[in-house]
Amino acid sequence: MEAKQMSIAEIESLYPEHFILIEEPQTDEAGQLVRGMVALAEKDKDVFYRRAAALKLERAAIRCTVPTRNLTRLPWSRVSTPEVTSLQLK
Repeated sequence: MEAKQMSIAEIESLYPEHFILIEEPQTDEAGQLVRGMVALAEKDKDVFYRRAAALKLERAAIRCTVPTRNLTRLPWSRVSTPEVTSLQLK
């Protein structure tokens, strides 16, 4: 994956319809994700979470660029809009 800081707009344009693990996430004053480095991008949710856990990053954010219409058709999803989640992976 890319090893440089990118804006969220750049990341989303490079990885449409992906689950994206963003290393070294930067947020604005409102807590919105604005920049980071892509550590992992996968189209398959299960593969994404398995590989993300194996990376054991101290600080990361997850960005989902899968269109809402596709998320609502999947049985595992109750997401109504793409979300950003900050998490600690150990």
